[in-house]
Amino acid sequence: MAGQPEAAEATLLSISPEQLESAETRMLYYEELGRIYKDSEQYDKAQDAFNSAIAEQESATGFYLLGQTLESVEDYKGAIEAFQRAVELNPAEAYKTSLGYAYYKDGELEKAALVFGGLLKSNADYISLTEDLAYINKQLCRNDLSVAWFKQAINNKEFYPNETEDSLRRKIYDFKEEVRYITNRWDITGFYSYAPDDANFFSDAQGFQIGVLNNTAGVELAYIPPKIGFRNARIFELIARVSVNRLNNGVVDFDADGTQGAAGVRYKPFSDYNVAVGVERLFRIGKNAEDNTLVRVMGSVDDGWAMKAAESNWNYSFLYGEFDQYVEDQSRSIFLIHGRQGWTWNVADQLLISPHAYITYQDILPDSD
Repeated sequence: MAGQPEAAEATLLSISPEQLESAETRMLYYEELGRIYKDSEQYDKAQDAFNSAIAEQESATGFYLLGQTLESVEDYKGAIEAFQRAVELNPAEAYKTSLGYAYYKDGELEKAALVFGGLLKSNADYISLTEDLAYINKQLCRNDLSVAWFKQAINNKEFYPNETEDSLRRKIYDFKEEVRYITNRWDITGFYSYAPDDANFFSDAQGFQIGVLNNTAGVELAYIPPKIGFRNARIFELIARVSVNRLNNGVVDFDADGTQGAAGVRYKPFSDYNVAVGVERLFRIGKNAEDNTLVRVMGSVDDGWAMKAAESNWNYSFLYGEFDQYVEDQSRSIFLIHGRQGWTWNVADQLLISPHAYITYQDILPDSD
């Protein structure tokens, strides 16, 4: 009665399992009834049916089906116990794969990595496990192993039969970005702000790396140390910066006396949120610069900031906020929020062109006026 679950259920329920002659027959009866309930998402009834099947006669299939049902209701610990028992009775690759994913969903990443690694050693055709191991090891802060698995996933490019040309392009691009992200040690950022009427004589927003400064041009160098620098997208940086103001009405004319130096640390403490805190020591290079200590909190949210490989264009929205506290001489607080709205065009996955409108609000306390 394929495709007619209600009729199949009615037929099975018309049979009294007590009338079936053997425990094995009753086990198969309950397993089939449980499958019907599971496929129709009646998970409580499915669990009862599979437990009845196991009570009649334990089988790897029965525990496997029970594990799938428990996984469907997000009872991952129960699913793990069921899959473990299935593997004990029959160490089939399908059962081991399900056990590994149950470990992963329950946050037991070490155990998931162990199961997936073993499967790949015995059968290299499990291509998807390569990328799973890459992301698992990234979460475990095993950067070298993560990079090795991402590179293996990139090398498997020819073995993704279910991917379209565009989806495969996106997948491989994302793997390469992960490798770059994890292995990156140095960042250099230059910024320059120009307004023809000099009405806005500070850099209005320089993205996550620079933020809001009292200068209109500069260069910042950031170093991400190995081991402690990148831990599952939590990033610790040592930074150094030199910045300077343009002269009034100048384009490339700068006020050397205002040249400002800075050195410090910056930390992004969350994997999933683009928020960072930093402490910098400002030191005078030009005679009109300042010696001070600067504490910074900054973060952003966006839609369409990063490259979307294989897509031609997309929406671009960006919101950035920062709070700066100068804590010593000339103590002051600066708050800034900056928003952008535009559209991005992708040039061969190599260059993004993003014309946009922006608005910036800044408040300085105490008011220098």
